[in-house]
Amino acid sequence: MSRRALVVAAAALVAAGCSPFASDDPTSAPTTSAASSSTPQDRLHQVYSRGELEAARPAPEDLGQGWGPRGDATIGEIDDVENVEPPECAAMILRGPAWQEAQGSVAGRTSENYTKGDELAFVELRSFEQPFPSGPFDEAGAALGRCATWTYDGADYETTPLTMETFGDRSFAVRHHITGVSGRPDSYIDTLRFSVGHTYVVVAASSTDPSTPDTEALRQGARSILTSLEETS
Repeated sequence: MSRRALVVAAAALVAAGCSPFASDDPTSAPTTSAASSSTPQDRLHQVYSRGELEAARPAPEDLGQGWGPRGDATIGEIDDVENVEPPECAAMILRGPAWQEAQGSVAGRTSENYTKGDELAFVELRSFEQPFPSGPFDEAGAALGRCATWTYDGADYETTPLTMETFGDRSFAVRHHITGVSGRPDSYIDTLRFSVGHTYVVVAASSTDPSTPDTEALRQGARSILTSLEETS
């Protein structure tokens, strides 16, 4: 698979037509259990089916002015981290050892790509049969200092934290500056990851210009998702 310069081990930009992640099909039957008398926070702490997650995906305009449907190039979450060096820096994409605690219990999964000129954005939602563990966020925070630079699939990554409010129960926001890909310009991708109850969310925006990754799109996308999930409950 040919990967473009915006490949990141958290949200990989690939050449048009290539899918960097597995099928969205859930591995187990969906369940929901929200009582009408529950609080908004309680309603967010339920298991969502794939259909409910699809209904919670932001429309392009929910990300902000100028965003439209996906184009030919896409970014997407990747699940294989064998090519991350040093291996502990997989925590920068929440793929450290604690990630495995949640796997095998996926109730629903969906994703979408968006474009704005030369910029790209990506959203993914996964809901699990069990509450999403805090371990991946703990590992990410602990590794941030020693994983300021790392490599993935032949590309060099410089990762710095983004100043952003907390979304959901736990969140982790960083910028990846990607270099070293032959024939490709430097690229930048801002990524917000958060969990709420059983659900794990990724919102990312990318550009080849360090001044233009639309970090506000991450905020607006996250708010839209949380509002939609609450309304779905």
